[in-house]
Amino acid sequence: TNSVKRLQRLILKRTKDYYHDEARDVKHQVQTSRNLQYRVFVRLMFKAAYFHEFIGEHQKALKYYQRAYLRLIDAKKARGDYDEAKILAEFLLYKISYLLLLQHEISRAVRQFQSHILYFKNLIQDPSLMSVHWAWVSRQYFIFGNLLELHANTIAQNAPVASLRSYPPLNCGYYYNTAASFEIKRRLALVNEPDASSSVVQTLLPLVQPYNPHIFQSGQSFIGSNLHVLAKPAATKTKTATTSALVEGGEGGKRVFDAEATKLLTASNRRAVLLAQELSVDHTVSTISLLNRAREVYAKHPSEKRSRCHLDLKLLRELIAASQFEKAKALVDSLLPLFVESQWFALLKEVLQLGVVCASAIQHSDLILYQYQLLASNIDCSTEERTELQSLFTTSLAALSAPLILQLPKTGSIVSCAVSFPELDHYASNNIPLKIKLTSSLPSPLSLKSVRISFSFQSLADHVLEEVILASSEDFLIELELNPSEVGSLQVTSVSLEFSELAHFNFSPSSWKLPSISAQRTMRVPFVEATSVKVLPEQVMLTLTAHHLPPALVGEYFPILVGLSNSASESVEDVQLLLQVKPQVVAETREEAETPATSDLFSQLNGEMVSITTISFATIPAGSVVSKLIYLHSSHPSTHRRLSIQSRDGNFEKVILDIPVVPPFTIAPFVYDGSLSSVARFNPDAAVNSSLNEPKIISLEVTSSLPFPLHLHPIVISLNSAFESPPVITQ
Repeated sequence: TNSVKRLQRLILKRTKDYYHDEARDVKHQVQTSRNLQYRVFVRLMFKAAYFHEFIGEHQKALKYYQRAYLRLIDAKKARGDYDEAKILAEFLLYKISYLLLLQHEISRAVRQFQSHILYFKNLIQDPSLMSVHWAWVSRQYFIFGNLLELHANTIAQNAPVASLRSYPPLNCGYYYNTAASFEIKRRLALVNEPDASSSVVQTLLPLVQPYNPHIFQSGQSFIGSNLHVLAKPAATKTKTATTSALVEGGEGGKRVFDAEATKLLTASNRRAVLLAQELSVDHTVSTISLLNRAREVYAKHPSEKRSRCHLDLKLLRELIAASQFEKAKALVDSLLPLFVESQWFALLKEVLQLGVVCASAIQHSDLILYQYQLLASNIDCSTEERTELQSLFTTSLAALSAPLILQLPKTGSIVSCAVSFPELDHYASNNIPLKIKLTSSLPSPLSLKSVRISFSFQSLADHVLEEVILASSEDFLIELELNPSEVGSLQVTSVSLEFSELAHFNFSPSSWKLPSISAQRTMRVPFVEATSVKVLPEQVMLTLTAHHLPPALVGEYFPILVGLSNSASESVEDVQLLLQVKPQVVAETREEAETPATSDLFSQLNGEMVSITTISFATIPAGSVVSKLIYLHSSHPSTHRRLSIQSRDGNFEKVILDIPVVPPFTIAPFVYDGSLSSVARFNPDAAVNSSLNEPKIISLEVTSSLPFPLHLHPIVISLNSAFESPPVITQ
């Protein structure tokens, strides 16, 4: 109801007024008092800030929190209890950072944190308790990273250009990662502490239970509780769980001891208590937890591949330190392809070394694979390291209980391989030379039981070399002469190095991508490589000829003698020739141009002419010549007919003949008048204008186009064939 709402507003106003008055009283107390101890001043400033924060006045609360923090720093030289100051600074930093992030002052919050770390990072009260100090530093990064994660939406809206590489860092993954780094320093500092094995520490060790600083909850319950020691139940039946309690420290911080343990909690044994507490902490668990949280954040930024890889490498070390070898090996297997692809050989070396540790601990068969990759030529190892690795590698190979086949790359492995066919084309009748070069990058000689070379042709058996020793950094050259009975592409399919009956190293040259022969020769490489060669059919030593006596006559079957001579030492079987005529007609008359010309090739079969387009020779004996007669038939004259004769397989050069086609002879009639004073050539198809009583003398001139005499049949001249009267025939 309205009355309740008015009452609510009234109570809220009265409450705010009350806390305003309280804050004013605190500030008045500070102003009227002089030479306040820094502890009192910090307490009063914190009290005033808390009142303002309680009523929602965040700007004023931030002002007094910062005044308390600055006074705490200024009092550094006036005190010696650095641990107390660090706890107060931790609490104040949390309040300041929270309010700054709440007001979207992201950069200010990050700079405040950086100055805090810069000031307190080297503020150490007891140098012999470095592990405790690094635990505190790690917690600072962890808490601030959680604050950034809680305000991730605010950061994304107000700092859209922020990235992992921005400065100051705005990504919580950076702070989790750094917290993990200080956790590692914390563990290493404890390992190097000589007093950790003292009798007092060992007596306290079963009585303490450490506080885990990396359990984050909303609120401030985790602030200031730096040391919690809890009694564990007694192991004997006579001792009960009833204990005398001593409660002190931060919120919820109870130290509970039985009567015997209370005697040990004196001022002189404070250091022993802290060491016992540190010894009871599982540092690797805390570190792994922090690194996993950092990985979750970095996984959202795929562009930072290298940063994530460094983070994964750190996680891998911690998993091994925690004896979680199965998880560590799984991480090794996920990192190896990425490091190989990116060619980060320094990181790859460390991952492989850690992989060897994991595989050795769990007796995994991948141990040989890790050792083999560590021996690769692109991994930077000293000669001593490589010699020791080779010894371990050969020992692992000798102890194999199951077959192992390692597929080696062409180069960069323990052994490199090069294959060379000097020429890319060879005839099947000739021997084909092959060279294979093996080079070991191992520091000591490598003894092989055998080297087996396989080919793609089934007619070629595997070539095996027994008892091969590859010296360090020296070429082992294998030269072969191949004589295949097949044709096609001959490839070297595999080069297998047999270390033992169970261990084999295989090269697959057929899958290699090599530059062209010309490119390699241009680069002047000392060993020109080619993994395949084209095997051609046996070289055919045939010569094609065609004999004829031009010109060809219209309407006749013009003979052409086609011959093949075999100069090889063996006979040639089944040779086919392709025939093709391309007529080119030059028309002299309209009638001739309109009449289609025909050009056909014929062969005589059983006394009849048969049209052909090919001719075949079943066998051509060695050192002999075989021939066949073909005929060209043309229906019209032409300047030339082009006849092409070639092999179906293209084994020898083709022959092209240009054959002119002409009429056998030409007849030119002449008409003489009575006085024989003039001669006129006329077209016999045209009419002759003359009177009936006027005499005419008609003669014929016959011109032969043949190079030999032509015997003609009687020439018949018909006159008056166009009239009704009978013609006069003269022979």
